[in-house]
Amino acid sequence: MKSGRTNSNIKKKADVDKLIEAQKKGKGKKKKIDEPAEGAIDITLIDPLKPLIETDSPLEFLLISVSKAFKIQPKEAAALLTNNNLYMQHACFKGLKGEFGPVV
Repeated sequence: MKSGRTNSNIKKKADVDKLIEAQKKGKGKKKKIDEPAEGAIDITLIDPLKPLIETDSPLEFLLISVSKAFKIQPKEAAALLTNNNLYMQHACFKGLKGEFGPVV
């Protein structure tokens, strides 16, 4: 009878075990981002009360306008636009907390 494990499976398991140990020790490959990329926007720092004419980028304009219309934070407005706008579509069809006033 042949064993269910082959040499390649044993090697793969050993590699996985090594990666797990390295991550536990903090030696895993981690990317540190010291400074944001040029033109990057920190969503948590966007002021939702900022006038639209004073926005610095199209993304900031869009997030502030959506957050003002729906009366939500810019971070939540960004979440509505993720996943191919499925959350935005859901809000348009179902309303926000059952109210269609902010959507219209």
